[in-house]
Amino acid sequence: MGLLCLFALRPGILLSVMAAGICAGLAGDLPPEVVFARFREKVRQDVGRLANCTCLETIERSVRQPGADSYQFLDRVRLEVTTAGEKELLTWPGGAHFEEWAVTSFVTSGLVATGMFSSYARNLFLRDGATFQYGGLEELDGRRLVRYDFRVSLLSNSYRLRNRNASAAVASKGSFWFDAGSLELVRLDEFADEIPAELGLTGALTRIRYERLPNAVPDLLLPQSAEVVLRHSTGEVRRNKIEFAQCREYLAESSVSFGPPEPAGQAPQAEPSRVDLPGGLTIKMELDSSFDSATAAIGDTVRAHVVEDVRRSGKLILPKGAVATGRIRSMERQARAGGFLLGIELTGMRWENNQAELRGELLEARSAKQLEPSIHAASQTSGAGAVFVKGEQWSLPAGLRMVWQTSHP
Repeated sequence: MGLLCLFALRPGILLSVMAAGICAGLAGDLPPEVVFARFREKVRQDVGRLANCTCLETIERSVRQPGADSYQFLDRVRLEVTTAGEKELLTWPGGAHFEEWAVTSFVTSGLVATGMFSSYARNLFLRDGATFQYGGLEELDGRRLVRYDFRVSLLSNSYRLRNRNASAAVASKGSFWFDAGSLELVRLDEFADEIPAELGLTGALTRIRYERLPNAVPDLLLPQSAEVVLRHSTGEVRRNKIEFAQCREYLAESSVSFGPPEPAGQAPQAEPSRVDLPGGLTIKMELDSSFDSATAAIGDTVRAHVVEDVRRSGKLILPKGAVATGRIRSMERQARAGGFLLGIELTGMRWENNQAELRGELLEARSAKQLEPSIHAASQTSGAGAVFVKGEQWSLPAGLRMVWQTSHP
């Protein structure tokens, strides 16, 4: 057996290195503790800069039933993510403000994992409480990398699992790999350990891959993708596959804007007048956006326009061409019906220099180009109109005709 070298990095952190006879350095003549300390400092700097970054996070959710060989697609969720202090903040894509809301404010059911943007790296490398052991050099995705194994006790961990109404903090263990030359973190695997039986879970894996994304923030390592797998005691396996894209960095003095820039020299427009829409209005619209099963996600922006004037007692309430905006709020597989139920929420309308809040019920949805009624309005989902689309590979085309009725205030 090789010589076991132990050394303390700082209180609460113990690092052990297994060497084949001597405690050799990992990079040149540098001792392992120096390389590891420099790596942790590099991670600390990168995590700190994430406070000035925002990324688009896309979560694809799927399930593998007991005895099945493959996963079945459930839905896709898209959010913007950033950090403030030690917390991750979320908003819908294009949202004007990030909020300290739980992810369940955006997605109310199923497995949805958080923390991959910054929390996992922060908790493991910037806090005390973990023990680390050198695992040697390994080939990973064509690169020769340094591997370390780690363990975090229950008392020191912020790793929490939830299943239905039960939740519990758990211990964890795993491995991470980094490049000894650049000190860049490449991959992090973390497994839940000592899971309480009452959770009804037998395993949980989180895997995060890091890289410098092309055309993204210069000289900053970012999470590129992640995978979360949750195994239930029933044999069912739930999975989240996460991609990060469109990452941007902004300065503390700057404001974060998600809309197009105003043309140079253009005078600022007056604030639009707010109009209250009466209840019981029937509004005929056509969808301007198009969506399909390969790319559509909960959180995507929906845009439609009014196709004929809306009047009451001879008075014009909404003119033809008024624009309605909202989002896809849900995407639910309907296995028995052979399709998906999409929750579409239209929340606002704008025309000329007027704007109005829109609350209503979807009465009808149909495509003018289809002979069979493979798209139609269905029973309401909470706070949104429901559209059923038939088939595993579906399309919701621009030009979809919809009839909405406003709710009474």
